[in-house]
Amino acid sequence: MMKRKIEYAALMGILLFVFWAGGAQAGPVWICSITNAVECLDDGTVGEPDFGGLEPATFFRVDPDKKKITLLAPESRSGEITVIDKVVEKDDMWVLTGIEAGRAWSMVISGEGYVTLSIAYDGVTWSAFGHSMLEE
Repeated sequence: MMKRKIEYAALMGILLFVFWAGGAQAGPVWICSITNAVECLDDGTVGEPDFGGLEPATFFRVDPDKKKITLLAPESRSGEITVIDKVVEKDDMWVLTGIEAGRAWSMVISGEGYVTLSIAYDGVTWSAFGHSMLEE
């Protein structure tokens, strides 16, 4: 009986260590803001993006390990989630890509804290620029 208790305690200790070590190895998570955005149409027109009546996203949380982007602001859109399909890290730069609602998007987060977001669909591209900081 005592031997079983010791084996159980050892197993629990190993599981806790694996769980804790896995969390310690987690990748970065960023809080990002968008400060400027532009829309370009296939006829050469450039102007303010048409968000179809939605308020533009201003703050969001990027979690590459969970493969999701969560809108934080504006309040009317807080909690909306975009799935990240692919994540590549290279040379202190993260590139994230995905497809949502028929639109392809890519985001670059640099080690210096810059964010560039591009969204493309039939005859339209949006480019957005902002900043990022690591979540503590």
